[in-house]
Amino acid sequence: MDINIVYEHIEREIYNAFLIKFELEKRGYTVLLTRTEEPRLPSFNAPKLIIMPWLFGEHNLVDLRVRYLRRFKKILNLQYEQVMSQMWLDVGYHISKDKARNACQLCWGNKRKKILEDAGISKDKLMVIGDIRQDYSKPAFKDFFKTKTQLSEEFDIPEEHEWCLFISSFSFATPSESSKEYLNETIGVENSKKWNNISIKSQKSILEWIERFVSENPNQEFIYRPHPSELKDTNYSHLKKLESKYSNFHFIFKYSVQDWILSCDYINSWISTSIIECYVLKKVCNILRPVKVDEYFDIPFYINADHICDYDSFKERNLSKENNKFPIAYNDMKEYYDDIGEEEYIYKKICDYIEVIIKEDSFKEDYYNHGPIIDNLMFLIGKLFEGRLLAIARNVLYNKKNNEVENVVTMDYEKINKLKKIVDDNFD
Repeated sequence: MDINIVYEHIEREIYNAFLIKFELEKRGYTVLLTRTEEPRLPSFNAPKLIIMPWLFGEHNLVDLRVRYLRRFKKILNLQYEQVMSQMWLDVGYHISKDKARNACQLCWGNKRKKILEDAGISKDKLMVIGDIRQDYSKPAFKDFFKTKTQLSEEFDIPEEHEWCLFISSFSFATPSESSKEYLNETIGVENSKKWNNISIKSQKSILEWIERFVSENPNQEFIYRPHPSELKDTNYSHLKKLESKYSNFHFIFKYSVQDWILSCDYINSWISTSIIECYVLKKVCNILRPVKVDEYFDIPFYINADHICDYDSFKERNLSKENNKFPIAYNDMKEYYDDIGEEEYIYKKICDYIEVIIKEDSFKEDYYNHGPIIDNLMFLIGKLFEGRLLAIARNVLYNKKNNEVENVVTMDYEKINKLKKIVDDNFD
């Protein structure tokens, strides 16, 4: 096996992972997809390159060492989170530390490259390529996503009505106890409380706007699409109540955010970076801010954007497409995204870079403290003292029988096949 692509969120990353996989396989490489939370029996066949969705530090390297009993020497960090508030930058969030700093880092734009350079990461490890999500807005991908007719039939949403979408980003409104502890340790208790408070108040007000809107406009369909990191085991009773009360309110996890952006007439966002897809697709887009978000917590290009702060404006902007210019200035976004509107395919440029990493010995690094065997023995001894060996063994056995990637391919066979055809047909 040449390359192991590791992903975290199915909804956010699986198609990107398959897109890169199919292109690399077309070039003659063998590629394995695995999930971050998918422990398996360790392999002796370490890949030439591991591709990660993010790479924070030593704890991520420990997880990778457990996967392989021979040394891996090359890692590429795709950095799925690159546009973040000053608060997260101040604590060094999503900036690789310790030996993880030696990994190659893919940057969407020059702003991110500069941030990593200032953090002490070598220029030789940084490559500005762009955000792979922009490829899906190109003509070759036109038939890849679900059509409005397909979504209408599957979720019983009247196709003849106009559809409004809210892209939720409220993972910090209902954090788990472990997430609370992590936030307190990472950004401090005061910032954690402030951000949680802003999230809760904003979500409450936005839901009030949406409820009023659907009650006043029965021929407008409203889709509430949660962020993949919002807890799926939360009962979401308030959202389910709205869904049972109003036939034109729909609370849906399924499918990627691009599927919904393409089919909806009006897009509403609170703080999501998916707004870049809305720009490329020339969609009517609104930024909802019933509660002021302090600049310290805000996404940089949202700070000077056109915000909707009251219900009447929200209603007007979701009923009429006239005079609805995009709320964020192009130059503010361009600083963070290198590929806005470009015809060249980002996934191909990523694969070009992957080939350079694989072929050049200069990208080899030592990611071990002692060596594969000793490092893994120390890991197992640590888990023994923590009393977690049995849980790890259970997970390994479970995942041996339930390969998530195979399940994804089975459930989404048509779309995965479409993606392969796009790659096969897309020659220079």
